[in-house]
Amino acid sequence: MAAQSQLQQPVFTLSLKSSTKGEISFGSIDKKQYRGALMTSPVNDKNYWLVDKVTLVSGKVKITQKMLFDSGGGPTTYAAKDFVDDYWAQVDGSQPIVLPPLTGETWLYPCAVKLPDIKVSIGIGKTPVTIPGSKLNAGEFGPQAKGACYGGLQHTAAFPFGLLGAPFFTSAFVVFNQAEPSISIAAQA
Repeated sequence: MAAQSQLQQPVFTLSLKSSTKGEISFGSIDKKQYRGALMTSPVNDKNYWLVDKVTLVSGKVKITQKMLFDSGGGPTTYAAKDFVDDYWAQVDGSQPIVLPPLTGETWLYPCAVKLPDIKVSIGIGKTPVTIPGSKLNAGEFGPQAKGACYGGLQHTAAFPFGLLGAPFFTSAFVVFNQAEPSISIAAQA
């Protein structure tokens, strides 16, 4: 990567895709990559890209919590237990199971069921980014699962904040600003 002094702006952006080629850019923000206005929030540590107030909404279920923006976070988004439990309560046939040696519950649901969307926002008064429910399907649980899928929204007690993983990053255009430090998000174009 070029030194920051050689970049137009001290930013890098992600516009990742689920099934087609995405884009990672350094030094500029391509306005053709997103729709609407960017929502921006400061981060409390640019090494971890942790935002203090991220709001998640699904139907009547809503929470605002600290979230880590982790593009390498795998197929799962992690959120507070109350939000996760209330989200899955909206899904017919979903159930939590415990998988040793993990602590806590893992949510499974019938693969044929359509999952609700989650809207993600930072800052105030902007259009949220929608994570389509289809991106919260982390795949069939296993050959013995008989039509049960692993939910791409889970809770973990391993850390005191949520984590936005692949379901979010394949739905959003994300700007990591190293000068501020801050994160900006918008819906992908």
